[in-house]
Amino acid sequence: MPFPFALNGPAFLVFYFCMGLILLISLRIFRGIVEGGLIPNLDFSDPYLFAYLRGRELEVVRLGTISLVKKSMLQVNGTEISVKHNATSKGLTLLESDLLNAYKSGYSTFSIFQNVQLKNKIENDYYPKLEKLKLVPSKSIQFFRLFIILICLSILLGFSAIRIYFSILNNHYNILFLIILSIVFTFFTIFWGYSKNTLRGKKLLKEMKMMFHTSVKDTKLSHTDYSKDMILAASVLGLAILPTSSYSYVQELYPKAYSSGSGSFSSSSGCGSSGGSCGSSCGSSSCGGGCGGGCGGGGD
Repeated sequence: MPFPFALNGPAFLVFYFCMGLILLISLRIFRGIVEGGLIPNLDFSDPYLFAYLRGRELEVVRLGTISLVKKSMLQVNGTEISVKHNATSKGLTLLESDLLNAYKSGYSTFSIFQNVQLKNKIENDYYPKLEKLKLVPSKSIQFFRLFIILICLSILLGFSAIRIYFSILNNHYNILFLIILSIVFTFFTIFWGYSKNTLRGKKLLKEMKMMFHTSVKDTKLSHTDYSKDMILAASVLGLAILPTSSYSYVQELYPKAYSSGSGSFSSSSGCGSSGGSCGSSCGSSSCGGGCGGGCGGGGD
């Protein structure tokens, strides 16, 4: 048998394990070359852009709904959302106007997530912007991912299949550990080879979360009135950042989305613990101005 298939069982498992690690590391390096680079400077005036980057269309709908409630366009009763009789699109963003019109047309708290037209419009508005900044994968990046994943899987499964063939041919059936290794490396190849955002996009979200988490721990977001900084912080850190004093309905309205962010940050202790606001160090539009530069200057 040719090398490495002539190796005995334990020696081949060591060889296969090392080969798998090299392939996974190579996969990550190639992805870094294609998807990495300096994080671009961003316009922080639209918090829904970052909500889309973090949670796609559904997170944008949730955050837009909360914004409309805070702007007194919608009212919440338990898990039911209704449009106020004096609700107008004046002063709303285009996205918020579309969302308000959807609620006016009869969509409920849960059926709004099935509004294909609204979801497509959100995707068409935000995905191209993020794709241009290389924060989400373009078609060429998606093709590259598929290509490199297929190469790694072909090598992993090819070597495994040939070794199993020779083992059975020689009446050796102790192939369980090789099969387990093959499954494990297949899983990690797919897991490491694919993500909804590029590595640059993941890096940006990580840096923004660190920045906002530190800012909110050291200061306090204003929650007496509607705060754009509050919505921006929620777009980055999740709904659990919103103080229960002003957003008590959020946990009941979106329990799953709320709990998914509560592990890294407690809403009840985060926004109401100490003085100042998110804008205390960066101005009233802190997260869209001075603080934004901190996220825009880093690199991979």
